Amino acid sequence: MDTIFIFSALLLTQFFLTKYLGIKFFPFFFIININVIVDMVFGGFITKLAIGDFFVQPNVDLFILSTIFFPSFVFLFLYPIIHHKYLDNGKSDQFVINNFENWLSNTFKFSKIVFIITSAITIAIILKTGYLFRDFYRYIIEMNLGFILVLTYTSGLCLIFKFIFDKKFFPAVFILIFISVLGKKHPVIYAVLLPFLYSLFTTNKIKIIHFILPVFLVFFFAYFAIFLTNGLEITVLEQLRSSFDYYLNFNFFVENYQLGIDEGRIFFTSFYKWIPRFIWTEKPNVYGFLLIHDKIFYKEMLDNYFPSVFEEYAEPLADFGWYIAWIIICFKKIFLIFIFFLKKIKFKYKMILAVLFFDSFLGLYILFSSLIVRKSNSNKSFKLINPTKSN
Repeated sequence: MDTIFIFSALLLTQFFLTKYLGIKFFPFFFIININVIVDMVFGGFITKLAIGDFFVQPNVDLFILSTIFFPSFVFLFLYPIIHHKYLDNGKSDQFVINNFENWLSNTFKFSKIVFIITSAITIAIILKTGYLFRDFYRYIIEMNLGFILVLTYTSGLCLIFKFIFDKKFFPAVFILIFISVLGKKHPVIYAVLLPFLYSLFTTNKIKIIHFILPVFLVFFFAYFAIFLTNGLEITVLEQLRSSFDYYLNFNFFVENYQLGIDEGRIFFTSFYKWIPRFIWTEKPNVYGFLLIHDKIFYKEMLDNYFPSVFEEYAEPLADFGWYIAWIIICFKKIFLIFIFFLKKIKFKYKMILAVLFFDSFLGLYILFSSLIVRKSNSNKSFKLINPTKSN
């Protein structure tokens, strides 16, 4: 309870400070911190409500809150000194937003094709195996078909976002139900967060609905999850606690892992995920964040189950320990905040950077799909304007 109270007090302080300075700060603040706020602050609050008193590792809450707010307050205190020469107020440009909408339309066209193909493959696997939810996810991982799953829910997310943007809610809900049975919870959470973050980016006035709506949707999906589990005797609070178990797992990680022991191995081997196994046939089975699971969740790994320990924070802690991890996380956030407000960087590039930081694969997917469709459209235009001569 103390953590959520301190978080709310700091958030309100930050809100009034940004109003006083006249800058649009919250879209970039939420982009940088949305995962830790949802998974650790909100998830920790839900966990404490559901379980009651349990041992929280020393420094965990302080580490979480300080890495959220220290970078923000550093920026806000420096802003009045340097903003005239180097920084803007972060407010959106309508012309850029219109171009961004065209960019989304290009992604939508590409995503329709990808989703039809990958969902057809996914449905065929479901019909063959009879697996749904976590059983389906474990089967996909075991068969090394994770890329099909990633493309299915990434293209599905882009379609959901576009349908919501066009106020076509029935197909958006239909696709959301489909990706909900694939065993990954973060695409469902993203389906709530992406429209929320986009609305923050495209408005220059923060409204109370921007804070109420995400909480309402989280509880709605908790009831929806209970419905999908065929009426199991579980309360909404228990379902939420099960879905947002990052805080509990993170405490378990801090208690049972020797922080700093990996000395950078997790960071340097995390790039292995971008190399397909058919190119590097001898690629290790355990690398990146899996090195953490190999030490404290070995039995779960054998069943293709990987409990999340909030890797965004766990990885630098495992590599470097408390102090260096705190410096790395805070420096990265301070750097990103200043990048988002630099005058010399156009707003559209700031939005692209925001998407890439929010989810690197989603950002690369959107960029690639937009380029493919734009190139296709330009080729068609070229053929119309410059028809081949027949004589």
